[in-house]
Amino acid sequence: MTSDTAPTPLTLYRGLPGTGIYSWSPFVIKLEARLRFAGIPYRVEAGSMRNAPRGKVPYISIPAEILYEDGSHPAPPVVMGDSTMITKTFIEKGLTNDFNAKLSGSQKLQDMGLIALLEDKLYWYNVCVHYHQFSIWMGGWNLS
Repeated sequence: MTSDTAPTPLTLYRGLPGTGIYSWSPFVIKLEARLRFAGIPYRVEAGSMRNAPRGKVPYISIPAEILYEDGSHPAPPVVMGDSTMITKTFIEKGLTNDFNAKLSGSQKLQDMGLIALLEDKLYWYNVCVHYHQFSIWMGGWNLS
């Protein structure tokens, strides 16, 4: 992550204002880790689900010239949603490496299964724990 004053081509909208603040969303964590692993400079903005192309965070804004080097899309910036689709696009455009390129077919299936478990099942456990801890922090809710 870069400082707020340094100009960067990519903006990551993750639903929380400020830099250096932990996001509990596994989708934000996944995309932010991918950007860091690839050494892609970015800045963080709060963003809004209303402005998100798929109605959820994270999403990014990236200059079209970076994605389309042939100059066919000079402006405005491209806004993309869905952390998986963003990662796939970055791999296709050569902006980041495919971590699964050297895996066998069986290992790729295991990877898909693990991703499905983490994103489709354990995500909701994470949400439950997050809000349960929040309710304890707030002094508990009287649900009776």
